[in-house]
Amino acid sequence: MKSRALALSCVLLCGAATASDLPTAEHNQQALQDAARDTQGQVNRLTEQQLSQQAELERVREEIANLSLYRDHLERLVADQQRELTSLDTQLAGIEDTRAGLVPLMYRMLADLDTLVENDVPLKARQREARLADLNQMMGRADVADAEKFRRLLEAYQIEMEYGRRLGLYRDTLTLDGQSREAQLLHLGRLTLLARSLDGRSYWLWRDGQWQGVEGVSPRLLSQAYEVAAGHQAPALLTLPLTQEIQ
Repeated sequence: MKSRALALSCVLLCGAATASDLPTAEHNQQALQDAARDTQGQVNRLTEQQLSQQAELERVREEIANLSLYRDHLERLVADQQRELTSLDTQLAGIEDTRAGLVPLMYRMLADLDTLVENDVPLKARQREARLADLNQMMGRADVADAEKFRRLLEAYQIEMEYGRRLGLYRDTLTLDGQSREAQLLHLGRLTLLARSLDGRSYWLWRDGQWQGVEGVSPRLLSQAYEVAAGHQAPALLTLPLTQEIQ
């Protein structure tokens, strides 16, 4: 009887002990869950931080690569500019020599142009003499660059060339038959230089350094040449006396 009572007492004591441990176990389990959740949160934060750092690292690497390419590009530009500077230095070194040769050349060109106008037929004589006077004045001006002077001389030569290959018509005042008269002048290059009175009745030809009456060509053919030169008739085969014989 005593032994049964003792056994029952032990069972009751063990049950009481087990019942008192349940809250502690539940608390420990909750603590473990909380710790696990905190740990997972830290892992997630560390993972996000690592991914962010990895992305930043890739961005920095790409920026470094772009900067390297840009640096190489700038180095090529600097090298090319250096070559250009070297070339410019070489050109500048030769400018004085070029200018020293250019100025005498321009004066020779001007002298040759003056000789041409003086010895040529009096084709647009006033315009050509005025152009020569302007060129001579220009050569002594310090405010006109040598390049502009050379361009103007070439332009004058070009105009002279045009005179020699065109059929042209213009008006001028001439001394004809001992009188100063306004006339219409026609030139076929430098081969023929004709003058016609404004009433269209009289013609003169420049030959042997003077104006002479036209012989051997009918006024009708001469009038036709004037009409063609004025654009009043279509181009046609013209019969004209020659101021200068074809060599």
